[in-house]
Amino acid sequence: MKYTYLIIALSFLMFSCQREELDINEQTEVETSDPMVKVEGSVAGLIVDEQGEPVENAVVTFGDQTRITNRFGAFTLVNQELYADGTYLTVEKSGYFPGSRRFNAIADATNNIRIRMIEKVEVGNYSADSGGEIEVSTTSISLPSGPYTRPDGSNYSGNVKVYAKYLDPTVSETFEEMPGDLVGADSEGELNGLATFGMLAVELENDNGEKVNLPEGETALISMTVPDELISVAPSTIPLWHFNEQRGIWLEEGEANLENGVYVGEVSHFSFWNCDFPLPVVNINGTLSLNGSLAEGFKVQVVDVTTGFTGCGYTSSRGIFGGQVPAGNVMILRVLDPCGGILYEQEVGPFDQDTDLGDIDIITALETVHLTGNVTNCTGQTINESAVVFDFGATSMLVVCEDDGSFDFVTPPCLTGAADVYGLDLTNSLISPVANINFSGSQFIGTLVACEDLIEESYIIEYDNQNWGEGTQDSTLVGYSVEVDTFITTSGTDINLTFKVVDWLIFDPNNPLFQYEGVYSYTVGEDTAQLNGQFQSQGFEISGTTTYEEINQGGNNYVRFNFSTTDVQVTDMNLFPGDVGEVNVFLTIPR
Repeated sequence: MKYTYLIIALSFLMFSCQREELDINEQTEVETSDPMVKVEGSVAGLIVDEQGEPVENAVVTFGDQTRITNRFGAFTLVNQELYADGTYLTVEKSGYFPGSRRFNAIADATNNIRIRMIEKVEVGNYSADSGGEIEVSTTSISLPSGPYTRPDGSNYSGNVKVYAKYLDPTVSETFEEMPGDLVGADSEGELNGLATFGMLAVELENDNGEKVNLPEGETALISMTVPDELISVAPSTIPLWHFNEQRGIWLEEGEANLENGVYVGEVSHFSFWNCDFPLPVVNINGTLSLNGSLAEGFKVQVVDVTTGFTGCGYTSSRGIFGGQVPAGNVMILRVLDPCGGILYEQEVGPFDQDTDLGDIDIITALETVHLTGNVTNCTGQTINESAVVFDFGATSMLVVCEDDGSFDFVTPPCLTGAADVYGLDLTNSLISPVANINFSGSQFIGTLVACEDLIEESYIIEYDNQNWGEGTQDSTLVGYSVEVDTFITTSGTDINLTFKVVDWLIFDPNNPLFQYEGVYSYTVGEDTAQLNGQFQSQGFEISGTTTYEEINQGGNNYVRFNFSTTDVQVTDMNLFPGDVGEVNVFLTIPR
């Protein structure tokens, strides 16, 4: 399994912590409004899945701008007008719950965003006519009987699929998986810091993949078990909050009662739901160094001494960290190395006002790794958006460069040994040839010239003005799968690779027809393959010889097929749309 560490600047940091004495009347009284404080800054982010693997081809949206993550899961927004009082980004990827992050942007700096996407897993299904009871982890959902409603307002009485994930507040990954941040507007419109006792993501769909809503006027009952570590401070009644994807903020709606260690409450719709206690917060900040050198990209963690609530963030290129923590609590401040080891910890607080912790210099007898260099384009010019990848095989590290293409960072020596190094042009999706180094000591890596096309997983299927492709703006495609069958012959390795595409907007489970199913037959080492492709839902098929290419780049192996034809064979006149003209099928996938 390969993990990618992102070393960039620190964004707004909201610690999910809890005070020993819970008083529901104590809230931060700030009127809600749209963000107003504009600052100039940049955003660099990493999108990963629940295992920490990079998520490629995720669509990141900020205002009217979009970015597509590369195979390292990275994206950048350089020199943008951001908001110091609430910059909001969203992420979408087929097969995942929507992701997002809301952060207070730092002016004239690169703000770090790390979002862990939650895979949409079906946890149960039931008939809308009868309702159902669904269990997921330590939570349960009691769903009413129908008729349910479609987005257009029409009734639906068929099978309902439930996709859900429980987010444990005692697990640090929760705060990378949760949407937005832990700030909510209560029923009076006032902003609060939120101490979470558990979250639940839920989506309901019919068999065609279309979202459905609860019956009009009906509610569902959700039950969330309070973790043992938090039960002693859990209030008997707690507000419920749902995440508003348009505003990027939690909104109070209803409440839950504590019954035998379980919070039970009614909800009228589904998105992300959160059992949170509102509380006042203060800001802390500081500057981190390692053996006298500014510590870039180090993970800073705060742990509430009373309850164990935890939050974290990353230092900027200038070693700055900061964010909001609960007022009046003693906390443990920790600094972690890229492998999760504790480099430093110190008790801090309690704080009743914003506090600058000053300079913290971590002194270690271990030799640190200090690497410098720069990334340019083919003509030696500076690249505005560039990065460096250090590939160790099982893990990798991604370092975002300065505006002039340079990088200069120091890191603890937990990641050691040989490493393959690549420079990335993030603007034009280019990569440099590999440089091999020993990841130790202080060394100047030199200039990495990013000229080669960065090979990324992709597919485009075009005909008759139709365009299905990963990340294309007009695409309706929402799912695909790959099956590979390898067998050995006396002449070498022969492979049958089946690539299937499903368009859920037209997919009928009672008559399952793939948008495209292509069977590619080839022998490793050759430059052509045989393609037999069926557009089952469109009533035609194609076949012929396709180009075939094997690619190894950045420690990843890919196969690429490019095929075009006007020779279309009709298989079902009832489905055939008519003259489809030239059919193009371009496919690049990991192998």
